[in-house]
Amino acid sequence: MNDTEYLPLSGVCKMLGGAGKSTVRTWIKTRNFPKPIRISQKSALYRRSDVVAWMEAQAANAQAEGARA
Repeated sequence: MNDTEYLPLSGVCKMLGGAGKSTVRTWIKTRNFPKPIRISQKSALYRRSDVVAWMEAQAANAQAEGARA
């Protein structure tokens, strides 16, 4: 059995501190945000682990940028 948790876009937005849906869609195009898994033509889910890994990478990049300044 797979223990991976999947989230709808609204759940991802909450996880990101209330980011808007359009913001997440922009990040998919411009900031290597994890692409959704299409489950139907109108529905998509995101792997929670992918979103967490992206958040950690963003934090590490921000910390590295702060160290260079």
